[in-house]
Amino acid sequence: MTTFTSVLDTLTGWITHLTTRLVPSLAKGIVYYDGPTAGGSVNANAGRGHDKPLQKYFIPNTLATLPWPRRLNQHCPEVVAESATWIASFNAFNAKGQESFDRYQSGLLGCLAYPTVRKDEREVRNQKDVMMDALRTPHKLRPEGEWIGREIMRQ
Repeated sequence: MTTFTSVLDTLTGWITHLTTRLVPSLAKGIVYYDGPTAGGSVNANAGRGHDKPLQKYFIPNTLATLPWPRRLNQHCPEVVAESATWIASFNAFNAKGQESFDRYQSGLLGCLAYPTVRKDEREVRNQKDVMMDALRTPHKLRPEGEWIGREIMRQ
């Protein structure tokens, strides 16, 4: 569990590093790794009492020198809160694991990955229907001009 927590802490550091200049209010109270590449490290060994030496893995922050601008989706605060609530509703972790996962901020990662996506329920519902149709009828030809997500899902 310690290694899992360390990995989540490292990922949290990366996401926080990316967003501290964009939305400082989202990063309050979060400590991120401040190294030469703002990456992090994970320590792992075979376990207590084993004779294997401690191994240290350095996970570099490959986004530290990203040449493209970083933008957050305009709906980020709302989406981050909704995403965290939704994930927590599955009760997949014990209290400590949930706390580690919450620090990961998966909703924030989504806001970075999709900076221009609108929050239109009708559009999302239509895309969901198109993808479900692709799963149910994979041999059906795609109509001209239909959203490309159907073909991606079909394949």
